[in-house]
Amino acid sequence: MIPAGASLRIWGASVVALVCLAAFGAPATPATAAMIVIASPEHEETIHDNLGNVPVSVTIRGAAPAGARIRALLDGRPYGADQRSPSFTLTEVERGEHTLQVQLVGPGGSVLASSATVTFYLWQASRLFPSQKK
Repeated sequence: MIPAGASLRIWGASVVALVCLAAFGAPATPATAAMIVIASPEHEETIHDNLGNVPVSVTIRGAAPAGARIRALLDGRPYGADQRSPSFTLTEVERGEHTLQVQLVGPGGSVLASSATVTFYLWQASRLFPSQKK
Protein backbone atom coordinates (compact mmCIF):
# COMPACT_ATOMS: atom_id res chain seq x y z
CA MET A 1 0.00 0.00 0.00
CA ILE A 2 1.30 3.46 -0.89
CA PRO A 3 1.20 6.03 1.93
CA ALA A 4 -1.14 8.96 1.34
CA GLY A 5 1.59 11.59 0.86
CA ALA A 6 3.92 9.40 -1.27
CA SER A 7 2.71 10.59 -4.66
CA LEU A 8 3.11 14.20 -3.59
CA ARG A 9 6.69 13.55 -2.45
CA ILE A 10 7.56 11.84 -5.75
CA TRP A 11 5.93 14.63 -7.75
CA GLY A 12 7.78 17.24 -5.65
CA ALA A 13 11.13 15.54 -6.26
CA SER A 14 10.40 15.53 -10.01
CA VAL A 15 9.72 19.25 -9.97
CA VAL A 16 12.96 19.91 -8.08
CA ALA A 17 14.87 17.81 -10.66
CA LEU A 18 13.30 19.75 -13.55
CA VAL A 19 14.10 23.09 -11.92
CA CYS A 20 17.73 22.00 -11.42
CA LEU A 21 17.99 20.91 -15.04
CA ALA A 22 16.58 24.23 -16.22
CA ALA A 23 18.94 26.21 -14.01
CA PHE A 24 22.14 24.25 -14.53
CA GLY A 25 21.69 22.59 -17.91
CA ALA A 26 20.97 19.04 -18.87
CA PRO A 27 23.53 16.37 -18.07
CA ALA A 28 25.72 15.15 -20.92
CA THR A 29 24.12 12.50 -23.06
CA PRO A 30 25.90 9.22 -23.80
CA ALA A 31 26.43 10.34 -27.41
CA THR A 32 28.40 13.44 -26.35
CA ALA A 33 29.99 12.27 -23.09
CA ALA A 34 33.54 10.97 -23.15
CA MET A 35 34.15 7.33 -22.28
CA ILE A 36 37.45 5.67 -21.43
CA VAL A 37 38.06 1.94 -21.83
CA ILE A 38 41.09 -0.22 -21.01
CA ALA A 39 42.06 -2.09 -24.19
CA SER A 40 44.99 -3.89 -22.54
CA PRO A 41 45.70 -5.58 -20.29
CA GLU A 42 42.55 -7.62 -20.63
CA HIS A 43 40.54 -8.68 -17.60
CA GLU A 44 42.09 -11.76 -15.91
CA GLU A 45 45.17 -11.60 -18.20
CA THR A 46 48.51 -12.94 -16.98
CA ILE A 47 51.48 -10.80 -17.93
CA HIS A 48 54.95 -12.38 -17.94
CA ASP A 49 57.61 -9.77 -17.22
CA ASN A 50 60.55 -10.21 -14.84
CA LEU A 51 61.09 -6.45 -14.53
CA GLY A 52 57.47 -5.73 -13.59
CA ASN A 53 56.60 -3.77 -16.74
CA VAL A 54 52.92 -3.76 -17.66
CA PRO A 55 51.97 -2.17 -21.01
CA VAL A 56 48.65 -0.31 -20.87
CA SER A 57 46.53 0.81 -23.80
CA VAL A 58 43.31 2.79 -23.47
CA THR A 59 40.65 3.97 -25.88
CA ILE A 60 38.79 7.23 -25.48
CA ARG A 61 35.36 7.44 -27.10
CA GLY A 62 33.34 10.59 -27.51
CA ALA A 63 34.43 14.17 -27.03
CA ALA A 64 37.30 14.79 -24.63
CA PRO A 65 38.23 18.41 -23.93
CA ALA A 66 41.60 19.78 -25.02
CA GLY A 67 44.19 19.23 -22.33
CA ALA A 68 42.50 16.12 -20.89
CA ARG A 69 44.85 13.53 -19.42
CA ILE A 70 44.71 9.88 -18.41
CA ARG A 71 45.19 8.88 -14.78
CA ALA A 72 46.03 5.27 -13.92
CA LEU A 73 44.85 3.76 -10.64
CA LEU A 74 46.82 0.66 -9.68
CA ASP A 75 45.19 -1.26 -6.86
CA GLY A 76 42.93 1.73 -6.20
CA ARG A 77 45.74 4.29 -5.82
CA PRO A 78 46.98 6.85 -8.36
CA TYR A 79 50.05 5.55 -10.20
CA GLY A 80 52.67 8.04 -11.35
CA ALA A 81 51.94 11.21 -13.25
CA ASP A 82 48.87 11.66 -15.44
CA GLN A 83 49.50 10.63 -19.06
CA ARG A 84 48.81 12.40 -22.33
CA SER A 85 49.31 9.28 -24.44
CA PRO A 86 46.71 6.48 -24.59
CA SER A 87 49.58 3.94 -24.46
CA PHE A 88 51.99 3.83 -21.54
CA THR A 89 53.81 1.34 -19.30
CA LEU A 90 53.46 0.71 -15.59
CA THR A 91 56.94 -0.07 -14.23
CA GLU A 92 58.24 -1.99 -11.23
CA VAL A 93 54.89 -3.65 -10.55
CA GLU A 94 55.27 -6.46 -8.03
CA ARG A 95 54.30 -10.02 -8.92
CA GLY A 96 50.79 -11.12 -8.07
CA GLU A 97 47.22 -10.01 -8.59
CA HIS A 98 46.47 -6.34 -9.31
CA THR A 99 43.55 -4.14 -10.31
CA LEU A 100 43.77 -1.36 -12.85
CA GLN A 101 41.38 1.47 -13.60
CA VAL A 102 41.95 4.58 -15.71
CA GLN A 103 40.26 7.95 -15.51
CA LEU A 104 39.92 10.74 -18.02
CA VAL A 105 40.86 13.90 -16.14
CA GLY A 106 39.96 17.40 -17.35
CA PRO A 107 42.36 20.35 -17.40
CA GLY A 108 41.09 21.48 -14.00
CA GLY A 109 41.69 18.08 -12.41
CA SER A 110 38.07 16.92 -12.39
CA VAL A 111 37.36 13.30 -13.33
CA LEU A 112 35.36 13.28 -16.57
CA ALA A 113 35.08 9.51 -17.05
CA SER A 114 36.26 6.31 -15.38
CA SER A 115 36.84 2.90 -16.92
CA ALA A 116 35.71 -0.40 -15.54
CA THR A 117 38.27 -2.02 -13.25
CA VAL A 118 40.27 -4.91 -14.72
CA THR A 119 42.17 -7.53 -12.78
CA PHE A 120 45.49 -8.78 -14.12
CA TYR A 121 48.22 -11.04 -12.82
CA LEU A 122 51.94 -10.34 -13.09
CA TRP A 123 54.06 -13.47 -13.34
CA GLN A 124 57.78 -13.27 -12.72
CA ALA A 125 60.32 -16.08 -12.85
CA SER A 126 61.61 -17.30 -9.52
CA ARG A 127 63.89 -19.94 -8.11
CA LEU A 128 60.82 -22.14 -7.68
CA PHE A 129 60.23 -22.15 -11.47
CA PRO A 130 63.69 -21.78 -13.07
CA SER A 131 62.89 -23.57 -16.32
CA GLN A 132 59.87 -21.45 -17.25
CA LYS A 133 60.50 -18.48 -19.49
CA LYS A 134 58.40 -15.79 -21.15
